[in-house]
Parts: sequence; C-alpha cells; structure tokens
Amino acid sequence: DLKVIMMTAYATVETAVETLTRGALEYIVKPFEPDAVVALVNGLYQKNKPLDMTRISLDIATVILTCGTDFYDPSTGKNTYGHGVYPDVVTGQEFERLISGTGPTGGQLLRPSNAGPRRELPGFNCVGSRTLQNDAPYCSSICCMHALKEAVLTREKSQHAIETVIYYMDMRCFGKSFEAYKAKAQEDHQVILKRARPHSVRWDEALGKLRIYVADMFTDKTDELFDMVVLSVGVRPVKNMAHLCDMGDIPLNAYGFPAMDFPSRTWTGGFCRGQFFGPYGHP
Repeated sequence: DLKVIMMTAYATVETAVETLTRGALEYIVKPFEPDAVVALVNGLYQKNKPLDMTRISLDIATVILTCGTDFYDPSTGKNTYGHGVYPDVVTGQEFERLISGTGPTGGQLLRPSNAGPRRELPGFNCVGSRTLQNDAPYCSSICCMHALKEAVLTREKSQHAIETVIYYMDMRCFGKSFEAYKAKAQEDHQVILKRARPHSVRWDEALGKLRIYVADMFTDKTDELFDMVVLSVGVRPVKNMAHLCDMGDIPLNAYGFPAMDFPSRTWTGGFCRGQFFGPYGHP
C-alpha cells in the first residue's frame, strides 16, 4: 500500500517503465524545478491519501526542530559586488548549477555573459556573514569549505587551466580533516588563498572583464581583473522560521534563529564531539 514517487539524476526509458510498472505513482528526472515537484507531490498525496485520515494527538517528551536555512541574497542592500547586475557574478549555489553535468552548459566551464571560456576565477568568502552591515555578525561555518571545494572542482574539471583565487578574512576549516583538505587544495591543485577584503566589483568595458577592488594590507595592489566572480554567501533563517517557532512557542535569538537559552523541552542544532551545539557552533 506504500505510495512511491521516484526522483533520479540518471535514468533510461527502461528504468522508468519498470519503476512505473512496479507501482510508482510518478517518475521524475533531473533537472526539475523544486516548486513544481512540491506541487506534484501534494497533488498526488491529495489524490491518493486514505479516506479515513483524521487528526491525532500525541503526548511526547522531546521535539527536535531541524529547521534548515536560507542563503543570503547578495543582490539586496548595497550590492557592491554587482550580483544580478553583472551576469558573471554568481553565488556559490549558482556556480554549482553552472558546473553540474545536468546544468545549462552541460558542465562546461563557460562564462554566463558570453559563453566564453574562463581563465581566472576568484571566490569571495564571508558574503553576508561576519558583517554588522547585514545584521549577521556570526560565522555561517560552511562558506570556507564550500569555496575550497568549488575551487578544487574547477581546477580538476579544467585540467588546472583555470586559475582559482579565494579572498578571505580567516580560513575557518575546523571540521575533521578540513585543514588537510585545505592543504591539499593548495599543494595539489594550486588554489591561491589571499587574505584580503574585496569591497566592490565593476565591469571593465574595454577589457571585457570584471575589475575587483580589494583592501589588501599586505601589498599595494588595489585591483585585479577576472573573468568571473563566485560569492560564498552566508546562511539566514528560513522565511517561515518565525511562524514555525511561534507555533511551538519557541523564542528566537537576535538573528532570527531558534534561541538556545530557554527550558530544554525543545532543542535545535546537533551533537559534535560529545557536546551539544546550537546553530553555527554556539553552545
């Protein structure tokens, strides 16, 4: 009696026919739009749900709220990096889609603006994190490793033909083997790490490149030219977080995430090395 919907990245006509023959309600092949899939699942649920479903009440001792996150939209606010203005300025999530084998270029490393080849690719860390201007003084914990992974992937897919640079405030590689991964990225893939703070991006019409202006305390260089820019954006509370927590009478902290300093009837976060941590490493 189990109702099944199958979603897969790789499929053939034969596997689809076999799966549907075995009783699947639908067979969806990537790429697909998440909203369309949600609507499809909801429609199938409404059509196939048992007629005797009723509301039930349960007495429970603990609720674990796995709330998820949204990501910072760099096109909002001052937008000095030109996201949404210059096609060749993308977020890390957008870059993942571009470099994917099921993406719009079939995994080829092409510039969105003119489908030309890329030669230099910088990444900006801490975009929308560790900043008072965007009301997010916290570290999002994932951006450094996200940037390193994408830089390594770019180097591998281009056979080291594309130069990758990561601009950072601090490289916070604090997970198990993460520091070793950073060393491997530098030594085996020649990923360049620059401790500097890019403050703006402008399009150089004459050269057809992005000119990046940098505050660098270690050199006198104030600008550099690149084909494309990837922004490692920080996390934000999901849009319905306030509503969800209001339903459970859970207070929010100053940043809109569930607060940890209230009676332990409801917890958020996860366990790490034997200690309980809330969102982004806060105990």
